[in-house]
Amino acid sequence: MKEFSLADLRQTVAACVGTGNADVVDKASLDVSFMDLGLDSLALYELVTRIQDDLSVSIVDEEIDELKTPRLLLGRVNELLGHTAGRRADA
Repeated sequence: MKEFSLADLRQTVAACVGTGNADVVDKASLDVSFMDLGLDSLALYELVTRIQDDLSVSIVDEEIDELKTPRLLLGRVNELLGHTAGRRADA
């Protein structure tokens, strides 16, 4: 499986909560909390559920609360996909 990229995350955000919200997820916002980006906890759970379904990865509910930023979510998804955890999400 290829790496789950920032572009993939933006596309998934658009599919889950609308294209207007996808615009806030970019390189400059990788370390900004999803809440500060306008995604509430329900939107985040929907986003993670979509990622799990699309990529056949499993993230437990308790872990979702720890994935507070796009960088943390990208890192965890790529870790589950078998990609090196130390790679930069914006590279």
